[in-house]
Amino acid sequence: DVDSRTLVFKLTTDESNKKKKVLLLMEAGSRFLISSYDVRSSENQQPSSLCAKFRAAVKGKRINDCRVLDWDRIVIFRFGAGDSAAHVILEMFGTGNLILCNEQFIILRAVRE
Repeated sequence: DVDSRTLVFKLTTDESNKKKKVLLLMEAGSRFLISSYDVRSSENQQPSSLCAKFRAAVKGKRINDCRVLDWDRIVIFRFGAGDSAAHVILEMFGTGNLILCNEQFIILRAVRE
């Protein structure tokens, strides 16, 4: 965690058959980015229980889809496929929110409840 509104996911990319570690940073209300620069204050820092829940839901899954909802400032990331899919919804307006949903878009967790 960087702060209470920001989640950081560790990802592995496969560029030219070379695996590379990158970080996906999602900040409620403002942005998301992929970087190889570690923005966390300490690599050994334990994630919050909320961040741990988000990470557990997407662990080992691919990002299968990333789309903007109806030209609005809402981005939906789909991790995995089928019945085990998880969705992370990022609201990028006002104070925004990060929402974890199952494959049927039932809310499991949210940064702001």
